[in-house]
Amino acid sequence: MDKETAADRHIGMRIRERRVRCGLTQRELGELVGVSYQVVLRYESGKISVSSGRLYVIARALSTPIEYFFKGLKQAKRQPHPRLRMLFDVMRNFGEVRDEEYLEVIRELTRALARRARC
Repeated sequence: MDKETAADRHIGMRIRERRVRCGLTQRELGELVGVSYQVVLRYESGKISVSSGRLYVIARALSTPIEYFFKGLKQAKRQPHPRLRMLFDVMRNFGEVRDEEYLEVIRELTRALARRARC
């Protein structure tokens, strides 16, 4: 079972919008794209995801460019977890250290801290 997402709801809403504008019922759209009206209902409500191939067929049936369904969809900015950002910083800084002795000391320090954290 698919997990409902904001993107699925948005795309579904745009399918419904375009279907109504074209004067089609869910049953008629379903027949045009090879699914039942119940599946069209679930697409339109965002309860199930529309595969890329099926969205292409829907776009053709509704005489609309596929981009129409994505218009207005806001892309969520994913921020890395703070711990992951810290790890990237450490790796970048570690890469800047050129002295082999310092690198060895840093490696031993992190190993000792990791052991201590397990206790």
